[in-house]
Amino acid sequence: MRLLLDTHIILWMLGKPAALSKRARDLLENLQNEIFFSPISLFEIAVKAKRRSDFRADPQEVHALLLVRGVHELPLSSEQAVLVPTLPSIHSDPFDRLLLCQAIAQDMILLTADDILCRYSSNVMDAR
Repeated sequence: MRLLLDTHIILWMLGKPAALSKRARDLLENLQNEIFFSPISLFEIAVKAKRRSDFRADPQEVHALLLVRGVHELPLSSEQAVLVPTLPSIHSDPFDRLLLCQAIAQDMILLTADDILCRYSSNVMDAR
């Protein structure tokens, strides 16, 4: 299975693994699964770190830790970006919408614990 990690899943995996469900931990530890992150998540982390005093993640550190763990980067393409307007208007968060479009375009599963993202019927797996 090819899994694209939602931003909060990345942060939990790296900093609070106990926040992940057993199901999510099993998926992430299964060597048959290919695990990916998006530069969109690093951008989201950078934006939140700049705007929120309670947000304590460094995008450069997160990037380095992901690479050390062998998580693959999924580059953002124009093919993925132009899918955004085709999504149903279920979720308004631009970061999440773009992550979902990346998963759709690459025939991947977006691993998330976001209730709203889980309302999309395809290419999303609830990590809870």
